[in-house]
Amino acid sequence: MSKALAAVAVALVLAAVLYNVMNREREASRPQDAVFSVMDSARAGDVSAYVDGFAGAMRDELAKEVKRRGQAGFAEYLREQVRDVAGVYIGNAKRLGEGQVELEVDLVFPTRAEKQRYLLVKGGREWKISDVRSAEYSRPVEEYGAPVSGLFPEDEAFQGSEPAAVGDEGSG
Repeated sequence: MSKALAAVAVALVLAAVLYNVMNREREASRPQDAVFSVMDSARAGDVSAYVDGFAGAMRDELAKEVKRRGQAGFAEYLREQVRDVAGVYIGNAKRLGEGQVELEVDLVFPTRAEKQRYLLVKGGREWKISDVRSAEYSRPVEEYGAPVSGLFPEDEAFQGSEPAAVGDEGSG
């Protein structure tokens, strides 16, 4: 009986070591990872992964909306919402307390940009979005992806001026 007990003890120790090694390799997520994960899930129409990226009341509201629209309907809604997103810029992270962060997220569309504030909370190793605050909209001078004008010597903006030679930064 003592050999069987010793074998079980060794097996449990090996299992614990293996579990710790495997979990050590998995880094805790960063707040911005949650935002990109939600965007990727929306683009793929993956409803469960999308909803899983949220926490608290926001997650509850999304679950109600999924129930109202159905899985397929909500998946199409998600794909439609991100279809025209040309880029995502995340900046100005502000720590609000232990396990709470606010991120400034810019969504770039061909004809506009939206600046939003995402509140994130950390649960275990993962960050989750708990709130998205109002968007500020701006219109770009040129549409995203539009041809660039005014940057070449043959353009009107450069008439009468010659580009400086490389290394000619105005010594003197």
